[in-house]
Amino acid sequence: MANRNLSSKASGRAYGESLFSALYLAFAYIASFVLLFSSRRSDAILLLGIATLILALGDSFHLVPRIGISLKMQSLSLLFWSNIGLIVSSITMTLYYLVMYYVFHHLVILRSMNIYLTVFMWLLVGVRVILILMPQNGWFTGGSFKWAIVRNAPFLVIGIIVASLYLSAGKAYDGRVVWMGVMVVFSFAFYLPVALFAKIKPILGILMIPKTLCYIAIVSLSLSLL
Repeated sequence: MANRNLSSKASGRAYGESLFSALYLAFAYIASFVLLFSSRRSDAILLLGIATLILALGDSFHLVPRIGISLKMQSLSLLFWSNIGLIVSSITMTLYYLVMYYVFHHLVILRSMNIYLTVFMWLLVGVRVILILMPQNGWFTGGSFKWAIVRNAPFLVIGIIVASLYLSAGKAYDGRVVWMGVMVVFSFAFYLPVALFAKIKPILGILMIPKTLCYIAIVSLSLSLL
């Protein structure tokens, strides 16, 4: 009887996580199209739509195979695509923050960007993508703690730059831009323990749920700007 209860709890959690992931992806796709095709579209709104679509596409590569695995659709192809999804989502998440860097300048600064900071951002993005694609990451062989640190170092700097910009926005859009920055900070706070230590402590994977909620908040704030 006890074993049966434990099994039902595990199954219920798997269904709950899968439903949450599916609803998140649906929300992100719908929001991206609302932003992209809004009649009140500006350059900033267009970029927010592109950023949200990148977010949805990247997370789809990662979450769809994961949903299949959670629902016990065991197959080698699902495991393969789950690993591919980690690579793709790592790249798209990097591109997401690059686009959000440009969003800030269209929303708040409305003038030429700092060329040195922009070049530095592109350099960080390039280095991050190259590091993600290096075979030493061991994406298909259990991963490498050392390379998890190496590939996430430039990503953390990217996040710090973007968060700092948004947090400096003051009362722009009634403080909603600042709240985007707050959500970026929290998303990294939840993401880094998973990226670095989830292989050692799998329970840390639960932090991906509040991380996803941070992105839902950012997308919701984006929609509020329409």
